[in-house]
Amino acid sequence: MSTINVLIIVTVFLLAVFIGLFIAVKGIFSPKKGKTKKKKTLNRKEKTNLLKNSNRRLAQNPKDPKALLALSDIYFNDGDFDKAVRTLSILEEISQYNRNINKFDVQKKYAISLLKTGNKEEAYKTLQLASTIEPLNFEVNFNLGVLEYQQKKYEPAINHLRIAKNQNPAHNGTIRYLGLAYYKMHRYKDGLLELKHALDTDSEDKEVLFAIGQCYNSIGSKEQALKIFFNLRTEPNVGPLAALHAGGIYFQTAHYQEALSNFDIGLKHKNIPQDVYLELKYRSAITHIQMQNLPLAMEIFKEICSANPNYKDVANQIQKYSTLVSNKNLSTFLLGGQQDFANLCRKIASAYFAGASVKIIDMTITQNQYLDIVTTVNTRKWEDIVIFRFIRSTGRVSDLILRELYSKMKEEKAGRAACMSAGTFTEEAKSFVEARLIDLIESADLEKLLKKINADIF
Repeated sequence: MSTINVLIIVTVFLLAVFIGLFIAVKGIFSPKKGKTKKKKTLNRKEKTNLLKNSNRRLAQNPKDPKALLALSDIYFNDGDFDKAVRTLSILEEISQYNRNINKFDVQKKYAISLLKTGNKEEAYKTLQLASTIEPLNFEVNFNLGVLEYQQKKYEPAINHLRIAKNQNPAHNGTIRYLGLAYYKMHRYKDGLLELKHALDTDSEDKEVLFAIGQCYNSIGSKEQALKIFFNLRTEPNVGPLAALHAGGIYFQTAHYQEALSNFDIGLKHKNIPQDVYLELKYRSAITHIQMQNLPLAMEIFKEICSANPNYKDVANQIQKYSTLVSNKNLSTFLLGGQQDFANLCRKIASAYFAGASVKIIDMTITQNQYLDIVTTVNTRKWEDIVIFRFIRSTGRVSDLILRELYSKMKEEKAGRAACMSAGTFTEEAKSFVEARLIDLIESADLEKLLKKINADIF
């Protein structure tokens, strides 16, 4: 082997050894990948000196970037957000033209400081600017999501909170607000999934628990919803609403006494929001009507009217049920049980034609809305089959129900009919009976007829 070849081999070997040693040394002294270098925590003396030096620099130059950065870090980390806002607002301004300042970091800290001091409007604007620089940042998206939620902008709130969750899946605040936003958007199954996770972390979060109950109620899981509302009824914040919804579930299943008990529990709370208070009162009055306790229902309606004369249909309810309170027969006609209603209708049918002999052939009731009585009527001048239809409504009756009655007349071979309602008949209904032997008895004439009837004796 020639001397030149030997020299080449030795040179390559030494070069390889040198490179290996360089890499090894660099690996020892270089920070490992994935770890960020932590900022040195200042002790009290160091912090005092830094504050003095920074303030001295600012006295000479109020927009000294280095001094402002040092002060903003100290104020922000110490939680002195009023001072942080003042320094960061200046930094945010000069970051527009000074490339040595981390614009995003300044905007993020400025927005958080604004939030901490209660300036949500300015914080929202600053967060939006920060999101254009780093769209996937966790803190920016979480805070934007919360602000959007508080402004009832639930769709954008969900968008921001989903990004935040992707960055930090275990953050309970993100999961909580994401679940609440889904619930507000009526996406109840999605809401349940997130809200249950939030409750696992904080089992004392009553707002989340109430929202879970609402989700169950909305998807038809009434029993699970009722258990939650039942346990929340005495809670100061959500108790009145929980009692309202628990009572509503009982009302839907015709458990009126249980519904009233829940409404009463809700009304015992102090400092109830006005809208919740009025709704609890309104539901109580409607429940008393179903239980045929009209005088008490009227008292409650009048209380609501005193607080808010324009609340729902309270004025109409007072007008409507004032007549019912003074006319027991009309009350039975509209609200009485099926047996009492049927007995009253039989009496009306028997007394409708003066001096006539009436024999009842058949009685049928349709969904507690109207009752048909088929009779044979004998008078001195004529004899015929007559059908009486009694409609339990104070609304307007259309011609459709009369056309169906006319078809029944043909089936029963009835020569005449009378249709009675506590409401009124439409013009189409009145036109339909003009050439047919069907009497229409509206509310005013029905009341006169009922006054002649003694409903207590049959």
